[in-house]
Amino acid sequence: MDKMNNNEIRSFSLEELVSHASDKVVTYYEGCALGHLHGNNDHSMFHTPVRIDAFVICICSSGETNISSNITRNNIGKNTMFFHKPENIISINDSTHSVDKGDLELDIIAFSQEFMRKLNIDIKQLVPMTASLSNISRINLTDLEVSIITATINSARRAISHFIHYKFYHEIVRRILEVLLYTIFDIISRYADVQQRATPSVKSRNEEYFSRFAKVLQENYKSERSVSFYASQLHITPKYLTTVIRNVSGRSAAAWIDEYVILEAKNLLKYSTMSIQEVAYSLNFPNQSFFGKYFKHHTGYSPSQFRLME
Repeated sequence: MDKMNNNEIRSFSLEELVSHASDKVVTYYEGCALGHLHGNNDHSMFHTPVRIDAFVICICSSGETNISSNITRNNIGKNTMFFHKPENIISINDSTHSVDKGDLELDIIAFSQEFMRKLNIDIKQLVPMTASLSNISRINLTDLEVSIITATINSARRAISHFIHYKFYHEIVRRILEVLLYTIFDIISRYADVQQRATPSVKSRNEEYFSRFAKVLQENYKSERSVSFYASQLHITPKYLTTVIRNVSGRSAAAWIDEYVILEAKNLLKYSTMSIQEVAYSLNFPNQSFFGKYFKHHTGYSPSQFRLME
């Protein structure tokens, strides 16, 4: 296991990192980067160690490589999917080649948390997976799963590059990327379920609190936005709830609450005929003005601006 000096490693935004990579191997769209590594390609986004504010998913369809996440080195082979969380240090090291294993073919999907908020993905369905993800870094895939994922990635690349002048460009690209991410999330979910059945274990106290918090949040986010409410439902203090949720998920309880509310607001603004005032009341805001300030604080846009966006 090789150690890296964190003080010597620069932090990058995804957009900054993509700007240093070759256009031939990276396709970028509004907070999502699709990269492809073939053999020993010096233009890989992660050829040198970097700390990045994005989720990274790597799918190896041929050959082998070594991916470092913080100080842990992971050997990645054919039909393997690897996960990397934001703010950790990642690097893709030397690939190997043999007649049996073939040249390295590695697809890289990197996306920011803000990008996730732009998509029409129901975050409520993903919350229960968060605790499981903390214990998963790689999954073995079937030939069919790899084929479906790589085909969808290639479709997304082509759409991003060639449909840019289409009237529904953003809708086309985002729907393809939604299909890609839902496919991956479904594989993760099923893998976590199989692992749990095969090796049942007692949840840690923190994971149990997180599961209970997620359940209460799903039932009450439209009417309750205070951390103190959820803490009271779990019979713990707001400070302890915040600490527990951050330890399990990497995000605060307040951030999860806001995520639920904003996602619901976006869906209603985009896909319903409700007025902005009706949306505000449906989410238990006292008036349209208060809702507008809350929405703009978390998205950078007023509700009316967001409704008119592509």
